[in-house]
Amino acid sequence: CAKLSSSTQQTQQEILRVAFLGQFGNDAASQILQSALTSNNVNIDLCGKSKQHPSGRGYVMIVPDSGEVSAVISPGSNFYGWSKWGVKNPTDNDQQYATALLTDDEIEQMISPHSLLQLQCEIPDLVNKRLASAANKLNIPVILDVGGEDRHMDRELLQCCDYLIPNETELERLAGHYTDENKDERQQGDERQQ
Repeated sequence: CAKLSSSTQQTQQEILRVAFLGQFGNDAASQILQSALTSNNVNIDLCGKSKQHPSGRGYVMIVPDSGEVSAVISPGSNFYGWSKWGVKNPTDNDQQYATALLTDDEIEQMISPHSLLQLQCEIPDLVNKRLASAANKLNIPVILDVGGEDRHMDRELLQCCDYLIPNETELERLAGHYTDENKDERQQGDERQQ
């Protein structure tokens, strides 16, 4: 978000409005992230803040010899706090969940000032679906970065997306018919053809 907002050459008439939607944690990392975003003109007014959970973390490991990538994700605060979007977590009590749900019109109003919507799988699928659906109705292009949580990609969400950003592993997961075993068989077949 910050890079998109700060790196764009703009005139006063062409200001690119960039906003971030997520759940900040109750830790120092949250304060650093908020500061980095706001200092780069990213609007964080739509974000929530968890009093009980630290910020989420993602760790990416690369095997030096093969370049193979694996990741470990700890969702932290981004896993919680989405009850007004219709997401109920096991730790939510009924009173928390009974808060008024956002209407589709309210979600459309949130994103209507923006010219692009980028989604990530670090937030609940239902939130992404509701945002993408609203953007689709408003003819706002939707980019989905499929990294993050290794989960099934809902057809309804994918149909609202204009662009997907997968790495090789994520692309194989999306294709759904590749396995590591099939990958080995394809490589052996390629070697025989040479």
